[in-house]
Amino acid sequence: NDLADFDGLRVCKKLQHLDISYNCIRRLPPPPFFNGKLGPAQLVTFMCDHNYISSWRSTLSSLQAASCLTVLTLAKNPVGCNTNYRAVLVNSVPNLKLLDRHPVAEEEL
Repeated sequence: NDLADFDGLRVCKKLQHLDISYNCIRRLPPPPFFNGKLGPAQLVTFMCDHNYISSWRSTLSSLQAASCLTVLTLAKNPVGCNTNYRAVLVNSVPNLKLLDRHPVAEEEL
């Protein structure tokens, strides 16, 4: 696939499940996309593995705004090589229950 950005998804305000795995995404959209101001406000599942996302700071900032997000996959992105990747995401995304196809354990919180 060749999807490189989220521009076409901004009008999908009721989107709840999004799988854009195996594309050319280099960066997640800014926080207003995830909190409903510029995109879906009720995104529950976000599958974005096997892309080229590398900016740790902007990734965290964006995902912290995703208050409804419970399922997230970012595996096989450069951002996954960051120290404490899982621990930081689990404690930064408010309602996360499943990260990279592995349940979030109570001990991780």
